[in-house]
Amino acid sequence: MDKNLLNISAIETFLNTLLSGNVSDNVFFGGLPTTIKENWNDMVVVDCSGTIKDMDAYGRGIVSILLYPSKNFSDGSKNVAVLSSLSTLLNNSIEGSTDEHYSINRMGMTSDYDTIRKIYYDIVFLNIRIH
Repeated sequence: MDKNLLNISAIETFLNTLLSGNVSDNVFFGGLPTTIKENWNDMVVVDCSGTIKDMDAYGRGIVSILLYPSKNFSDGSKNVAVLSSLSTLLNNSIEGSTDEHYSINRMGMTSDYDTIRKIYYDIVFLNIRIH
């Protein structure tokens, strides 16, 4: 196995190709930008901060995909319509992924609240296998 495939930047490049334009036009790595534009409907953050393990013949790890609406509803409640759409698009992208070096599947999902930006969001955990 090419050890360069284990590099976080290589994994992020694969995920950028998978997500950008398919799940959202606003895909970021590591965190949200400081400014959220008014015309954005949604955002996706890819967090590769989990450990990518080198198993010699292959690699494996967990990647977090954070799905954000650009804002909550006007009463502050969770924008479930946008989150549901993002989840469906992500599921479709995962199922349609056919890369010669990276295999992914859903491991689980949870939701949370960003107290700084005051936005509810969902987190999808992906198992990634590098071969």
